[in-house]
Amino acid sequence: MNWLDIRVKDWINIYEYLNDNDAKMVLSILYDLDFDEIEDLPYDLVIEKLNSIQFLTNPPKIKKPHLIIEGVDFYLIDFNRIEFGAFIDLEYYLTKEKNWYNNLPHILQILYRRKLKHEDLFEGDEWEPYNNFSTKRKDLFYDVLFVDVYGSLNQYLEFREKLFGTYEGMFNEKGDELDEDTTRMTAEERKEIEQEKRIGKWSYELLLMKLSNNDPLKIGEAMKLPLTRAFNLLAMMYELKINQ
Repeated sequence: MNWLDIRVKDWINIYEYLNDNDAKMVLSILYDLDFDEIEDLPYDLVIEKLNSIQFLTNPPKIKKPHLIIEGVDFYLIDFNRIEFGAFIDLEYYLTKEKNWYNNLPHILQILYRRKLKHEDLFEGDEWEPYNNFSTKRKDLFYDVLFVDVYGSLNQYLEFREKLFGTYEGMFNEKGDELDEDTTRMTAEERKEIEQEKRIGKWSYELLLMKLSNNDPLKIGEAMKLPLTRAFNLLAMMYELKINQ
């Protein structure tokens, strides 16, 4: 067994058990064996199978920017050009659920897109916009080799970390930090704490409202803004206290 045997759906199934060092469960899933069958295997064969999955602890960080799925070409999008709305969805898939790896197909179908036009001497690549394909296309990524997308996923996570570092202070993360004891606070102080928690819960929606100049009818346009442009606009608003 090697990385060419592990698809995204396999990684989703074994990830939790790998983190828990539950080798028996990993063997059960990958070799399609129940626990009784594993117990009945000769000791040497069990050791052989355990050795065969050691490679799983060190996934190669190979970035594969081009995938062919069902005969269709998909390309890793320039992260700076991800739409702000798509970025918010990525944040949901990465942070709002404990087992974020279950969302790998959702994440990958945002990062890998078809090209409407390829780069030439006069113009750059034109990517398909983020739209309702997400409700259907995610299923295509379950059967993609995990090794083909692991490097790209890590590259996005590194990009995300740098992004938050660059725009540190712009995001209202108070809702995640306000766990202090409120028993000694005044009623007014407790009210302020609860309000800040509510603001933290809706932080991205508030950023969308800022980008749309507090006009709900323009949120759709704000969601289409390229990520770098959206963040630069928000940083300017934050510094100049516009729409605060």
